[in-house]
Amino acid sequence: MDTGMGDVIWKQRTEDSPQGYLLGSAHHLYVPTGRGNPVALDLKTGALKKRFSGVGGSFSVLSEKAFVSGRGNDGSLTISETQSAESIVQVRGSQLVMTPHLSIYYDEPHVTVLDRKRHFEHNLRLKQLNAERGQLQSLIKSKKQNEEVVHEARKSLLTISARLMEAQKGLQECVRLKFEVGACKSMLVSQERIVVGRNGGIDLYNITNGNKESSLQLDGVALGMAFNKGKLIVSTDQGSILCYAASALDDSPADTSPLAPIADVPPSRGFTVFIGAPAEKEIGMYQRRSGFKTVILDPDSDKVHRTRRRYLQLGLYGPEIVAHHIPPGPLPFTDFFANLVIVKDINHSPYPEEELKRILRPHGGEIRTLRGEVIYRREALEGEGRWTQLYGNPGNTSHSGDTRITSDMTLQWFGGPGPHPMVDRHLRGPAPLYDNGVLIVPGENILIAVDPYNGSELWQRELPSSQRYSMPYDAGYISMCRDRVAIAVNQTCQLMESSSGRLLREFHLPKSPKAHHWGYTLLLEEALLGSIQKDSASRTQPGYEQIDADYRNAQPLVTSQALFRLDPETGQMSWMYRQGDLINSTFTVSGPQVFFVESHSQRARNNPSGRVRLSTLLEGEAYLVSISLESGKPLWKHRLPASLLKCQNILYLMANLESLVACGSFLNEANDTTYQVARFHMETGLLTWETSHARGKAGQTFHGEQLHHPVIMGDMLVAEPFLYGLSDGSSPQVTAHSNRWTLTRPGHSCGTLSAGGSCLFFRATHPTVLNLNGPQGQADAPIPLAPSRTGCWINIIPAGGLVMIPEASAGCVCHFSLQTSMAFLPRNP
Repeated sequence: MDTGMGDVIWKQRTEDSPQGYLLGSAHHLYVPTGRGNPVALDLKTGALKKRFSGVGGSFSVLSEKAFVSGRGNDGSLTISETQSAESIVQVRGSQLVMTPHLSIYYDEPHVTVLDRKRHFEHNLRLKQLNAERGQLQSLIKSKKQNEEVVHEARKSLLTISARLMEAQKGLQECVRLKFEVGACKSMLVSQERIVVGRNGGIDLYNITNGNKESSLQLDGVALGMAFNKGKLIVSTDQGSILCYAASALDDSPADTSPLAPIADVPPSRGFTVFIGAPAEKEIGMYQRRSGFKTVILDPDSDKVHRTRRRYLQLGLYGPEIVAHHIPPGPLPFTDFFANLVIVKDINHSPYPEEELKRILRPHGGEIRTLRGEVIYRREALEGEGRWTQLYGNPGNTSHSGDTRITSDMTLQWFGGPGPHPMVDRHLRGPAPLYDNGVLIVPGENILIAVDPYNGSELWQRELPSSQRYSMPYDAGYISMCRDRVAIAVNQTCQLMESSSGRLLREFHLPKSPKAHHWGYTLLLEEALLGSIQKDSASRTQPGYEQIDADYRNAQPLVTSQALFRLDPETGQMSWMYRQGDLINSTFTVSGPQVFFVESHSQRARNNPSGRVRLSTLLEGEAYLVSISLESGKPLWKHRLPASLLKCQNILYLMANLESLVACGSFLNEANDTTYQVARFHMETGLLTWETSHARGKAGQTFHGEQLHHPVIMGDMLVAEPFLYGLSDGSSPQVTAHSNRWTLTRPGHSCGTLSAGGSCLFFRATHPTVLNLNGPQGQADAPIPLAPSRTGCWINIIPAGGLVMIPEASAGCVCHFSLQTSMAFLPRNP
């Protein structure tokens, strides 16, 4: 019903008998059904949306990701995922309460405190591993398989068994605390204590260590409890309703804090700056709500010393809280590091308001009063760029579009993620991504989100069996757009909220072809593009053998059999294009057009793996194709020019403005690399110019010299080692002394280029920047940024007004001591 007028909005007849309290979320109405399974209805229409598995009952609790129902005939509680309605875990218990991160349940005579998020993740991993183990066991038992397949399956089974043991151990470690309380009739949790109602009284236990801190006596059994405005309200089986003041409990419920309005700040990671030393209660209540680290600034040295002593005694100083004595005036901190700045009075701050704004991070950094009123909110930086795809954007230009980037930079932060979760650098994993104030760092079967402005880790999400290697031969399978990130995982594509890692939707391959995986992934504002490829096409198994092979010439490229478009909101397919074999490394999107190279080679079509040598793909008929992004219908289709048919190592496409550029390489008669470059008019597909050049470092074909991906910088094409005018293929004059500029990288150059502003970034001996538009209007000398090791493909991301370099030296045996992620800030953007 309408709460204002009482009008009936919808009325739904149901086959289930509602029993228990109804629970509502933003989109669903949850209905316990007694002995039946609970259901979820659409909040707007009343239509049945989900039926949960597990035990029935009239008890239920709801959080953002978890729905708990019970207590069934066996006295257990079922915890299910709200997105999928899948039962995650079943626990025995008669009482359960939840905080944003914990599940606390009672199973006589014990109370157990469970880290719910980690428990969910480990349970999901256990289910996936058990499913994989079952498949392998079935394969081993099958009489149709040959001995080699069975042998490999047994080896994989040993690996799965070891991972199962690790997951089981991780599951056990999710129990933070278990302690005995005796009989329990009701339970409540505050920020510091677990309150247990029993026959004749109430007991209060410390939520950190389980110690009993105090008790209250009452007549009868405490059946219901609630906190409200600093009071504990208890109802008993005697019909009494009792109200206890906070002083009687020696507790500080959340609602008693003068900072209550600030509770709309979501739990996160980052930094809060207090201007002026706050009272202990103010900072304590706020910090528990936000989860931020706290930096206190005060011009009064005595206040700073008292603050330090107090938080040292509490064991909080250093890891969670620091205090600095800063005289009035400018602040000695880098730009953009603070998520929140809290001031008592903006008009009487000892530090200029412009300084407070300067240290705020873009994309939502706020100045607030102690009571939570927002004084100022910082939006995105003017001129900041994005890196949303393997090569920067749908057009594969490897340029972020960031106009703030310069070669004059200062260190912004360094720290995690470290090397442990990262892909071995030699395996050339996917590039990090940036959009909307979030840096996504791909690790080994895991995504890690980082605040790019202060290095705080926001979340991690394990994605078993998702990892792909040797990205030069493949297409990007991770993509960002604004506040969402999409990643292909086997037959599915998972769509997540980039700020939290929360799973929004999971899409399955259209028409569910067997033995195929989701390949290319491109997330746009109103479209999700994907490709269908054979499940053996992408390289998914790490090892030295793969590294040894894929650094050599003429390695096979990943191909797809179809390209399709889905609606990212509904999953409904708009179109599917299926003709020939599509070369993954050529998928390119610009404006209303989608481009790729299509092979009609019969030998390629008959290849069982979907991983085919380029010479095979280009034999016979090979086409450069443009189709409509809106409809999927062909716009034009032309045979590849003879120059590109020579390519044997790699073939890329890039698009910007009116230009479509193809670039590939082959070995010349001297056994060194020659690159072919061709520019086409995007609207017609007609060839406008083409050229070729030798790679600068002769005899270096084993170290990636044959795979470099070009960069489009406005009207210039950087195809190592030369520059070309994009419209006519001319050689722009970059230095005052030469009409033919060449890029000679110091050290190895197995990685490829990224760019922002007028700067190129690349792996040399160190991460290195080269400004093509230096102070005198000519190219500067290359500048090393840090004494660290970069990855062997792309891990320097110039976007968001920063240069971000997530750690990528894992697997390197060279003597580089610094294994750290870092970011740099241009001094004068």
